[in-house]
Amino acid sequence: MRPLLAAMLFTAVVSLAQTPAPTPAPVRAVLGGSGGSVITTAAEGAGSVFYLRSDTPGPNGSIVTGLPYTADAVTTRSQTLADGNHINTSTTTHVARDSQGRTRREDALPTPPGAPAEAQPRTIVFINDPVSQVSYILEPDHTARKLPVPPPPPQPPAPTTDVRSAFFTQAVPAPTAIGHNQSNTESLGSQILEGVQAEGTRTTTTIPAGQVGNEQPLVITDERWYSPDLKTVVMTKHSDPRFGDTTYQLTNIQRIEPPASLFEVPSGYTIAQPGDVVKRIPAQP
Repeated sequence: MRPLLAAMLFTAVVSLAQTPAPTPAPVRAVLGGSGGSVITTAAEGAGSVFYLRSDTPGPNGSIVTGLPYTADAVTTRSQTLADGNHINTSTTTHVARDSQGRTRREDALPTPPGAPAEAQPRTIVFINDPVSQVSYILEPDHTARKLPVPPPPPQPPAPTTDVRSAFFTQAVPAPTAIGHNQSNTESLGSQILEGVQAEGTRTTTTIPAGQVGNEQPLVITDERWYSPDLKTVVMTKHSDPRFGDTTYQLTNIQRIEPPASLFEVPSGYTIAQPGDVVKRIPAQP
């Protein structure tokens, strides 16, 4: 097995696993909504799993302190196929942030093809600790992959939007940067979402007829609801007639201090240092 190197940008963590060629190309998926907070890649091939994660904890990549909370991040996707069939999916991610700015996300991994219905769900946990300047990936085989946290970048990454299909989601440059698309952003005012005040904006992007082989103009809408109280996105809505609708929302928000143990490596985990060979994670029988 040819090992790959683990690397990380600001609060981004990567864990790679690869078996001898040929293996399927990784599928990039946004498993935390279109708010830009999480990009997770999971590709299953011959028992291998490939992870990529990227976070922006606060405005301009800053660390948010003094605003602890826990919540469930629910992402729902709906798509109507050409034959009239419908695909509806929902995923839930558990998130937490403490007063020191440490963050935790717990994501459910896709069930391997052919796994029995009673197979136990697998999860992967991402812990970012700006106090200790370290991040961990807690993998299903009880390996804690340790990665240092570099200083925050001078500027936030360029905006992206999500191009969605029935099977995967891939981040691409914002529509306003593609061709001659027409984009307009309007304020939606403020409202209370899950007990916190949020300020909304809606961006409408029109792809002119003929630009991507379309006979008629395509209208794409994106809503973003940001909470100044929590300094985080609490809801996004993305609608694209080519790929369907996606909604991301924080639910069950509890503005309390999470247990410190959530941001620590549990006992029984083997800590792997940067540069260590990534172990292959076998699929469940």
